[in-house]
Amino acid sequence: MLRNPVTVMDKVASETNVTQCSSDLTIESGIGNGCIFCEITPLTEELVFRACMIPLLLCGGFKAYDIIFLCPTFFSLVHLNHMMEIYSHHNYSLLKASMVLGYTAVFGSYSSFLFVRTGNLVAPLIAHAFCNYMGLPVLFVPRKGLVSVAFVAGMLSFAWLLFPLTRPDLYNDRTNKKKCC
Repeated sequence: MLRNPVTVMDKVASETNVTQCSSDLTIESGIGNGCIFCEITPLTEELVFRACMIPLLLCGGFKAYDIIFLCPTFFSLVHLNHMMEIYSHHNYSLLKASMVLGYTAVFGSYSSFLFVRTGNLVAPLIAHAFCNYMGLPVLFVPRKGLVSVAFVAGMLSFAWLLFPLTRPDLYNDRTNKKKCC
């Protein structure tokens, strides 16, 4: 029998250190343990979908632009189970549950862009772990004022700093001199 993670967290909070991720995955964490969803999963997914798949596609003759949009297709298909879970267990409409796949594809494009642009796995790995920790973004809030200003400032800063902060020469001086075997 599955118990509600919030109930488990309330019951155990005073006895142990509990970490809860955005996916309602609750794990007791002691010294050296953490949230598997927020730490281990991004590592394995980034190794498979960025470190292994992108170099093979580049060596196969695909253009970087095509790879940035091709890899997220596979990445989002791996997350199909989340869409089905939201659809069946949380009683959302299929359209609303499909938004998870759309968001996963957009995030996969961003991660692929980071890897192709920087030539470094650390950038997409940190972005993936942060994304898993924060969960899906809330794009619309009923409150206005400071929250809306912060949202607009964040989006503008992201767009303005995306290319300058991902310049290949900042991370790796060999990104444009790669040779395929």
